[in-house]
Amino acid sequence: QKLQQIVRYIGISACDMEKGSMRIEPNVSLRKVSNVSKVSKGSNVGELPAYKVELKNINSFRFAQKAIEYEILRKTEILEKGETPALETRGWDEVKNRTFSQRSKEMAHDYRY
Repeated sequence: QKLQQIVRYIGISACDMEKGSMRIEPNVSLRKVSNVSKVSKGSNVGELPAYKVELKNINSFRFAQKAIEYEILRKTEILEKGETPALETRGWDEVKNRTFSQRSKEMAHDYRY
């Protein structure tokens, strides 16, 4: 939101999310931390896993927060089952309050973050 304010202030863009002049595309990646008591805020506990999800074309900060929270829960369930989450691009369905798969990144070798 701060970036949106700055861009508006200096006149680069109106950053009107409803009209598509600003979008949020967060990446969500989880990893298991073996000893949480030894992890301090901002510490580096290793490399991120090879799997992550990119949430595309989200048009509000509220929807971005909901999508991130949903993905954290969804990925946690997958990891707790001992499965590996897919490397993919997902969208946010604001009516159903859930993410949906848009494309697999494993099949898109030319796709870059």
